[in-house]
Amino acid sequence: MTMQRQLHDMTHRAFLSSPTMWCGAALIVAGCMFLSPRWRADIASRHMGVVARGTPVTTTFTLRNQGLLPLALTRLEADCGITLGVKEGVAIPARSEIELPVSLQTDRLSDGEHKSEIRILTNSPLQSSITLTVAVAVRSELIQSAYDLALTSAVPQEFTVSAVRGSAVHVLGAEATHPHVLVSVHSGGQPKGTSADISVQWDGEGAMWDLGNVIVHTSSPTMPTIRIPVRVSPPANPEPRATAERDHDS
Repeated sequence: MTMQRQLHDMTHRAFLSSPTMWCGAALIVAGCMFLSPRWRADIASRHMGVVARGTPVTTTFTLRNQGLLPLALTRLEADCGITLGVKEGVAIPARSEIELPVSLQTDRLSDGEHKSEIRILTNSPLQSSITLTVAVAVRSELIQSAYDLALTSAVPQEFTVSAVRGSAVHVLGAEATHPHVLVSVHSGGQPKGTSADISVQWDGEGAMWDLGNVIVHTSSPTMPTIRIPVRVSPPANPEPRATAERDHDS
C-alpha cells in the first residue's frame, strides 16, 4: 500500500512538472481567450457641438463583438438625462455588431460644457465593461459676439447675434437709446434671420462718455431683448471736473 502511494505521488508530481501539461494548460487558456467574446465601440466619445437649451441631442454608437462567442450586455447604466435605445440582456452574436441609439435631454442643463457617461457591463472575461461619453455645449437660445461697445465718431463697430443649433429664434431688429448712435441690421446669410450682423456708429455729437445701450429685439420668449452698453473710446473731450480742480489748486 505504501509502495502504491509513493508511486502515485511520484507520478502526480512528474505530471505537474511536465512541460506537456503546462503547454496543454496554456493552449486551453489561449483557446478560451480566443473564443471569448471581445468587443469594441466605433468611437468611445462624441462631442455634439453647441445646442440651445431644451434641444434633444441624439447620436448612435456601434458596438462590435470581435470574438467567437455571443456577447451579452448584462447591465446598462447612464447619467441623468440620457435615454438608451437598447435594453439590458441584449446579446451580440459572434463577429457581429449592433447600434446603440443615445438621446440626451438638455432642458435641465445650465449654460456651459457638459459630459454624460454611459457604462456597459458584459459577460466578457477579457473586457467586462466599457464607458462611452457624450459631450455637449449648452447655450441659451442666442449667442452674441460682444457684450459692450467702445465707439469713436469715425469707425463703426459690428457685432453678431445668432441663434444656436436647434433654436428657431431670430433677430427682429435693433435700436439705440442715444439719439446720436446710429444702428443698422443686416442678415448674416442664415435662414429666418437666425443670424444678424449689427453695425453701430456714433456721429460724434451729444456725448462725453456714456452712449446708452443698443437694444436688439428677438423672437425668443425667454430673451426678447439684448442690451449692449455703448461708450466713447477714447474720450472726446477732457474731463471738466478734473480741469476745474487743477485750476482751483493753482
